Amino acid sequence: MLKTLTVQLKPELLGDRLSNKAVQLLEALANTQKLMSHFKVLKGAENEKYINVNFECVDLLNLWASIKESFLTKNPLSPMLKKGAIIICQGENGWEDYLLLYHYDASIQLDELDE
Repeated sequence: MLKTLTVQLKPELLGDRLSNKAVQLLEALANTQKLMSHFKVLKGAENEKYINVNFECVDLLNLWASIKESFLTKNPLSPMLKKGAIIICQGENGWEDYLLLYHYDASIQLDELDE
């Protein structure tokens, strides 16, 4: 069953240049995922400053592990990218019970993606 994982970028926190670089990094990651079904970038309207990078895949665990490693941890830009990203994915019942996997505000409680 296909599930969606969304990386939401906040250009007001990252700046336009870093936001664009983040989209490029995530697009490159999508191109390396074997079980990827669909990848889409959606930008908010002028008064809604966000960029949603949506991944549709069968194996959310593998995708999440790849994003943690290549986007949040081991990339030289990771410390800056983490300051303006939110990562969520569909739960067992789709978006009704979504999981918050990462939030730039460290005080917000996160969910775990189980096998």
